[in-house]
This record gives sequence, C-alpha cells and structure tokens, in this order.
Amino acid sequence: CRVREVLEELALAASVKNATAADDVEILTSHDGVDSAIRGADLRSFHSGSRRLHLAMIRPSGMSRLVRMYESAWNLTEPARPMARVSDAARLRFHADHHDMVAAFTERDAEALVAASRRHYQHLCAEFDSMRGDPDTFRCP
Repeated sequence: CRVREVLEELALAASVKNATAADDVEILTSHDGVDSAIRGADLRSFHSGSRRLHLAMIRPSGMSRLVRMYESAWNLTEPARPMARVSDAARLRFHADHHDMVAAFTERDAEALVAASRRHYQHLCAEFDSMRGDPDTFRCP
C-alpha cells in the first residue's frame, strides 16, 4: 500500500502537466466503470476498474519505469484480492476518493490531486492494516 502511494504521488504531478483530452476521456471512462461496478455489486469489476483508473492517472507522467514499478507493487497484492475483503462502506469511500482525484486531474490541479491521492491511500492503508491479523489475506498460494 505504501509503495504504491509513494510511486503514485511521484507520477501524479507530472501526469497533470502532460495530460491531454484523450487522457481525461480514459480517466472518466474508467471512473464510470468503477461506478457501474459499485452499483452492480461487482467486486471483480470494482477491483479491475480501480486499477485501470489509477494507471490512467499515472501513465501521462511519461515515467514508464515508475509505471511498471507501480504495476509490480499492485501485482503483489493481487492473489489476496483485498478489495473483496473490505466492506461496502469502504468501497464507497474509496470511490468518493476516486471522484475527488478525477475532478482534480481533469481540472489540472496537481496540488489537489496529490492531496486527494494521499487521503485515498490513508483510507486504503487503514483498511489493509486491519487485515494484517488475518493469516489468509496475504498468504502466497
């Protein structure tokens, strides 16, 4: 969680500077997909849509190595499916965070985007920290 947070924060400010209208469309489309997943109670689509959204926000940074590192960090938690283990209320909170991030991104407000990302990771890490006592959460298959 913390590794992704640091990598994402490094990329976001550059992404805002480099972003195009096409990036905005991809981000808004990804956000709509997460919204649909929530309405449909589709945990897999929520997880994959959230990942797609985060990647869409950092790719415009032009930092391809950082993006690959970010994807690697995300992949480490994939087998545990942590999003399937959080409450509906937590998923709604994460989605509200995403909304704030998307708004700041499309407004090209790097400061607000980084602040929204930090809040999002505070929420994510708090949820994941509560899972640490569960031996099945991050067990390797």
